[in-house]
Amino acid sequence: MSTPYSLPLKIHKVCESIQIVDARGRAIYLYVEEAELRRFEMKRWTEAEATEIARIIARALTGAAG
Repeated sequence: MSTPYSLPLKIHKVCESIQIVDARGRAIYLYVEEAELRRFEMKRWTEAEATEIARIIARALTGAAG
């Protein structure tokens, strides 16, 4: 089964986002905002929430490759 990403996957904090980056440099972005009102209006996550979601996504994608 072919996958659309290349292992290993890495998680990075960059500016206002958490990124899941594959070996080819392709990324999934999860945007964060710490100010509660802006976060609600912009429909973004806190940094802690986005980091946990990124870990879950990376685990799922890694498991799908195996």
